[in-house]
Amino acid sequence: MRRLSDILAGHPFQRRNVFWMILGRLLTSSGAVFVAAPVFQAYLVSAGLGTGLIGAIGSVGSVAAGVGMLALIGVADRVQNRIRTIVLCMLALIITPIVLAVLSQLGPEIQTAGTVFVVVMALRIGDEFLGSFRSMVRSSMMVRAFRVNVRGRLTGIAGFISGMATLGLGLVTVKILRELESPLGFTVCFALAPVPYVAGALVRLNLRELPELKRPGRSGSAFPWAAIWDVLKLSEFRVLVVPNLLRGAVTGVAYFVWVVGIQRLELPPAYAGLGVAANAVAGTLLGNVAIGLFLDRRGPGPVLFVGGVLSAIAMVAMVLTPSPPVFLGFYGLFVFGMTLTSGGVPLGVFEIAPPEMMGAFNGARLMLTIAATAISMSAAGQLIKTVGPLPVFVAGAALSVVTGIWYWHAFRRTG
Repeated sequence: MRRLSDILAGHPFQRRNVFWMILGRLLTSSGAVFVAAPVFQAYLVSAGLGTGLIGAIGSVGSVAAGVGMLALIGVADRVQNRIRTIVLCMLALIITPIVLAVLSQLGPEIQTAGTVFVVVMALRIGDEFLGSFRSMVRSSMMVRAFRVNVRGRLTGIAGFISGMATLGLGLVTVKILRELESPLGFTVCFALAPVPYVAGALVRLNLRELPELKRPGRSGSAFPWAAIWDVLKLSEFRVLVVPNLLRGAVTGVAYFVWVVGIQRLELPPAYAGLGVAANAVAGTLLGNVAIGLFLDRRGPGPVLFVGGVLSAIAMVAMVLTPSPPVFLGFYGLFVFGMTLTSGGVPLGVFEIAPPEMMGAFNGARLMLTIAATAISMSAAGQLIKTVGPLPVFVAGAALSVVTGIWYWHAFRRTG
């Protein structure tokens, strides 16, 4: 923290941006706790959905994100008011927890597995389509609002503060799901999500792009294929193609970690809250702090390699252990490793991609990852049903290690 203070000395606008970003991250993370993957997937399992249907939801959502990026990649770097656009996209996302809260309280004659599947699928498509555009615009904003030597440290500090809040709220989620019968516990969780999330979105309106980091947006045709072609011509992008595809394959398998744990170990609903707490400690807190401590100093390559190895170890251990507490511990290690990867890749890209093409660069990168994720989710969901989780998770672990090695090699070449 002291080192960041030294960096920010004499830069009041940068200090202001750091404050508002940390506060916004704290609030939105607090809202996201109540619809985090363990809670959301526990609700789907309680509604009668199996791995095949849950995998289909994730796969189609990934396709929707890819379609959104393909449709909007040509305009992402042309948005003039990037901060307001990001906030509007975030505000639209509160529809999902509101609908889930209502859906979970409908009678059993309406809240069938088929109804839940259709409604959640529609929500996921909308969220992923809109989220894909927000992601591209956010990339363009970040390189204009935060200096290179601030981004990693900002991630670490914001992760530590929001992680502490997420841990506390994760334990609140445990209490809610333990003391309230299903589906009322899920209803309360979903209903608590919108308020802090909205506040966190609105706080971001105070962000400002720095005058010294101003860059013109992309010029030329706004047609998607033109933007993609311009990105493909960059050597910085081509070297990341394979690891991005591999990362998508790993993410598709990782999607089922909690679902398999629920089904194999018969975890009670309250364990979803413990999963959120593990997410907070291992991912939001420790993972982001590790990124803040090491990425600005060592570069993204070593961070991504360590993340890939740790995720692989945890992925295999989770499917072998017969103990719910041990499963939870390895789930924390898994989240830590995945956080190093999910946080390290975009921060590394910020350092090598041209600022005027940042949105399109990240959009094309994510399209590769999303396409691989969609295929992997669909295949993994069916394979888990037919051959069991162990071979699927061993394959995912092997790919995770290869992904970490390849990212290290790619960023070393471009750095």
